[in-house]
Amino acid sequence: MLKPSEYTPLSAVIYAEILDEAGVPAGVFNMVHGEGPVVGAALSRHADVQMMSFTGSTRAGKAVTQDSADTIKRVTLELGGKSPNLVFADCDLEERVKVSVAECMLNTGQSCDAPTRLLVERSCYDEVLEIARTAAENTAVGDPAEEGEHLGPLFDQIQYDRVQTMINVGIDEGARLLAGGPGKPEGFEDGWYVKPTIFADVENHMRVAREEIFGPVLAITRSKRGGGHLDRQ
Repeated sequence: MLKPSEYTPLSAVIYAEILDEAGVPAGVFNMVHGEGPVVGAALSRHADVQMMSFTGSTRAGKAVTQDSADTIKRVTLELGGKSPNLVFADCDLEERVKVSVAECMLNTGQSCDAPTRLLVERSCYDEVLEIARTAAENTAVGDPAEEGEHLGPLFDQIQYDRVQTMINVGIDEGARLLAGGPGKPEGFEDGWYVKPTIFADVENHMRVAREEIFGPVLAITRSKRGGGHLDRQ
């Protein structure tokens, strides 16, 4: 039983069509559409559903867990995160930093496992910032219906407003804006487009270092190398 997001259901419809064309017997795969608080809650509470697997926000994950409790069903959750990439001075800086920026910006940052933090060894910090800034500035923004590699818009205004709020929070907290910033990219005033944004000199207590933004925003922190890992400094 698959319940896709009510905001992006069409990819799941295509998946269902592929299974049908492949000859999967009726009833082996089922799909239901609807709002999460309604359909998701009904599935979580239903006695005949033995397990719930949910990917989404922490808030919704808590609701799935609570709704599943009465029937004591198994629950697996893949919720929001703030994953880091690590950059050491002895790696290929050009390659590693460009890949890190691209991984953060992929799908306009709308991935719960996106590496939205970059922990950088102190001795190569300034060089990494320059590479990252150039990579962000060279990241194209464009219509998702057009061919090519570029960032499309966020999926709705609510998410756009959240991302803009967090960008302004980063500025207010004292993080240094390295690329991008508030507002829409030039020429993309129609649609929920966001500038590929990078913050430098981010401290761990800042919200942009601790909270999932779910947009194309990378937070870079200066660290020192010790014991095979990076310690914030």
